[in-house]
Amino acid sequence: MTLSKEELERYSRQLLIPGLGQEGQEKIKAAKVAVVGAGGLGSLVSAYLAGAGVGELGIFDFGPVELSNLHRQLIYRTGDIGTAKTELARKFLLELNPGVKINIREGLLTAANAAEALAGYDFIADCTDNFTARAAVNQACFDLKKTYAHGAVYQLEGQLTVFSPHDGPCLGCLSPAALRPQGDSCVKHGVLGPAAGAVASMQALEVLKLILGMETLKGRFAMLDFRLSSFVVAELKKRADCPVCGSGRAGN
Repeated sequence: MTLSKEELERYSRQLLIPGLGQEGQEKIKAAKVAVVGAGGLGSLVSAYLAGAGVGELGIFDFGPVELSNLHRQLIYRTGDIGTAKTELARKFLLELNPGVKINIREGLLTAANAAEALAGYDFIADCTDNFTARAAVNQACFDLKKTYAHGAVYQLEGQLTVFSPHDGPCLGCLSPAALRPQGDSCVKHGVLGPAAGAVASMQALEVLKLILGMETLKGRFAMLDFRLSSFVVAELKKRADCPVCGSGRAGN
């Protein structure tokens, strides 16, 4: 997949990076990435991926922009309140980079529809704090043998990892409780906007590194404490009794 003269100019600062170059940019252009969630994480992850030249993006979300979103969801404006995030995200991303194909899907991803919705994408970014969608993405990626970047943010804390559920630990291995209802942490406990931005930029980097075949956080779990400016990475291990990828799954 060759690059046009305009693309060579648009991505010229990326092309200078050792180990990326034109070959790496062509990999980015050929990639298809699903971004699940268009809120504090997903809105910025999708913007970074579109800006980097990912060839096809799928944006998955449900519901309109609300006033309380605007301190961290920076692709939306005050005049957008009441309009569906998916439509607004598509408009913003195409204005940012008209060379990227944008697909949108309005509605919650669930165990019943996630595999079908995500099947056409190479990689997935889990940017949702909705437990139903989070569990559905994890299960779908296990079933489809997809690798995905998982991010979450809470107050001044964040977490980040890369799951490859079919051949390594998954979200259920990290915490079976993460597959059960937890409530909406942003609504109940709050989040500082730049904390979401920091996690989102790192999550977008993990996706781009997956596309480029670079080392990622696969099999490792990053815990980010922005209050203390600390960054701890722990090894993840597959749980033999995991309800998704281990002996605890249905049918075993």
